[in-house]
Amino acid sequence: ECDAFAGNSWNGVAAGQHHSLAVDESGKAHAIGRCEYGRLGLGDRAGDAEILEPIPKLQNKTCISIAAGTSNSFA
Repeated sequence: ECDAFAGNSWNGVAAGQHHSLAVDESGKAHAIGRCEYGRLGLGDRAGDAEILEPIPKLQNKTCISIAAGTSNSFA
């Protein structure tokens, strides 16, 4: 069981080497994990995302699928 994903219904989850992505039932993308290289889409920030956070630039979009690789993310 993973508490990070509790409380919502998820249409998709993708795991990278040090990060994960999720799309909720309304099509909103979220990210958690290491923030290096901008792989999470959370902008310039210090520290990693330790809880699932909405990806700001995708909140006006409806995502239908997601994918994650070693150091990249796609929605």
